Amino acid sequence: MTKIKICGLKRIEDIEAANELCPEYIGFVFADFSHRCVDKETAAKLKARLYPRIQAVGVFVDEDVSFVAELLNEKIIDIAQLHGTEDNGYIEELRRLTTGAAKDQADRVQADRVGADKLEADKPRIIKAFNMRKIKDISEIEASSADLVLVDSGTGSGETFDWSSLGEIRRPYLLAGGLGPDNVRSAVESLHPYGVDVSSGVETDKVKDTEKMKNFVNIVRETDAGLCSIERETDAESCSIERESSAESCSIERDSNAESCSIERESSAGLCSMMREADKDGICISEADRTDLEEILKLQYLAYQSEAALFKSRDIPPLRQTIEEVEEEFDRGTILKLVEDGRIIGSVRAYEDGGTVYIGKLMVHPDRQKRGYGKKLLSEIEKIYPDKRYELFTSTKSVGNISLYKNCGYEIFDSKVISDELEFIYMEKKGKRK
Repeated sequence: MTKIKICGLKRIEDIEAANELCPEYIGFVFADFSHRCVDKETAAKLKARLYPRIQAVGVFVDEDVSFVAELLNEKIIDIAQLHGTEDNGYIEELRRLTTGAAKDQADRVQADRVGADKLEADKPRIIKAFNMRKIKDISEIEASSADLVLVDSGTGSGETFDWSSLGEIRRPYLLAGGLGPDNVRSAVESLHPYGVDVSSGVETDKVKDTEKMKNFVNIVRETDAGLCSIERETDAESCSIERESSAESCSIERDSNAESCSIERESSAGLCSMMREADKDGICISEADRTDLEEILKLQYLAYQSEAALFKSRDIPPLRQTIEEVEEEFDRGTILKLVEDGRIIGSVRAYEDGGTVYIGKLMVHPDRQKRGYGKKLLSEIEKIYPDKRYELFTSTKSVGNISLYKNCGYEIFDSKVISDELEFIYMEKKGKRK
């Protein structure tokens, strides 16, 4: 998936908007000639309000290396982005001065050579920016010892440049320079960059515009979803493909409104049936795989904003969860995804312990709620674990969730007061025994 960086944040309102949208990176500019410049104290206050999942990038132009190292070591920033004449010697010195640099220079250069997957495993700490209008040859980019490179048309110029030469770059790169909601789709589709960096493209009168930020992020993620549906067979497509029953053991049922495909799967533990639905709107429910988890986590951050609003706080577990924790849940049990036109718009998780199936993180994209998708997801996760006892919990304030669960046959059996503001109720449903 294309990484997103929104640069030039300087207000609490900017941070709150970023927390809602969950880009991979945000940027603090420390170049004093920029109208987006912030000082150390301001950056520290903003970072304290930033959701931990989002990494803060400090943008510098020929800054004293000790000051950059200071911000990294004090965790005011997570990554340094260098926009001046900083060379490999400067980068080596910055690594020497900063803590937690586990890899030596040769390993980091090799990480860039082998591609984005390796880069993800060893998260970047130093980004070197290159002005494509000034470099003499692409080899300058390839020779950089930075963990990641950024290509643009000049420091904060807000101007695009000729992208034709970017195909020669053989290492992951962030694309910057004049990007905005109007052109980022074509950039992602044609260039497939590691990430995109936007600043002036999401501003109005030199101030970050929340609606433009939201539009930019949504376009990138929608474009990614579209590319995935082209490059690989999506679950929605697989349900419409004719399969030979002798090879696939697949039976297809049709009616006037929908088409569903049920696949019987055998495992050492026994026979498990999974319902995959593809209705007239292109909706399909199937098991998620590991490559889906990042997209599901982003959906979770979005879907649980309504819960955060109920408690007037974003400091709730679903908004604090990390990708590593989601991967643990994936390894432990089952995660379902609900896909619409190649984009994940719903999900639910479950695992079994001692004859009880514990269900959680039932979510649907805010724009796709009130359509019965939550009920469908709950039904399908129960089919994965047939004839069991099912248990889930929710807050007493989540009236809509309680109503949904009751309509699906769940009954309240316990409650737990967490604080004056928070009380959980526990609900159960007993599966039918054959």
